[in-house]
Amino acid sequence: MKKKILTLGLVAVLSAVAAISGTLAYFTDKEVKTNKFTVGNVDIDLKEEHWDPDKATHVYPGQVLEKDPVVTNIGSNDCYVRVEVTNLRQFGNKEGYITYIATKEVDGEVVDFPGKLGENWVFDEAASYQNDEDSAYFYYTKPLAPNEKTTALFNKIQMPTGLTNRPTPSDAQPNNAKSIVITAWAAQAEGVDWTWNATSQDISGLKAWFEACFKNN
Repeated sequence: MKKKILTLGLVAVLSAVAAISGTLAYFTDKEVKTNKFTVGNVDIDLKEEHWDPDKATHVYPGQVLEKDPVVTNIGSNDCYVRVEVTNLRQFGNKEGYITYIATKEVDGEVVDFPGKLGENWVFDEAASYQNDEDSAYFYYTKPLAPNEKTTALFNKIQMPTGLTNRPTPSDAQPNNAKSIVITAWAAQAEGVDWTWNATSQDISGLKAWFEACFKNN
């Protein structure tokens, strides 16, 4: 009788062990998804297709030169563009300023528009020619998609009609006029809280975006 009780006791113990083992036998699964990504970039190219440096030697009053700055987005992200042009006022009020000219086709003919810019470009009057600096700033109000180009900022420049004689360039003084320097900046379009309004022509939001993007650059 004792043996039977013992046997029953062993069965109970074995049953208990089996029950514990059962609670450890979970159904499990594991799946991993790797989300690949690449970091984008902003990259631009600045060209003047019709600029001929040979024609810029020995310029004369009123001469018109082909000069057509165009910026291309060669990066992978949309971007906005700002351009600086220096030394358009280098000859001063007395002789006159260098004038930029935009061209437009009217009734099948290409017409010059002095003092006008290409489509989508805006002159930042508030920031230009400050603190005796001969720098003018312009913004392209349309975001550039990858591989997209701006219109030409302008198409030509004209020397002032009041331009006077200068000493002939020499080895000691190879230049008797300052170079016109064009610099382009680009900032990502993602994140900017601004859209162009042709009525108000307010670019303050775009200017603030460039200031934030280039704050530490």
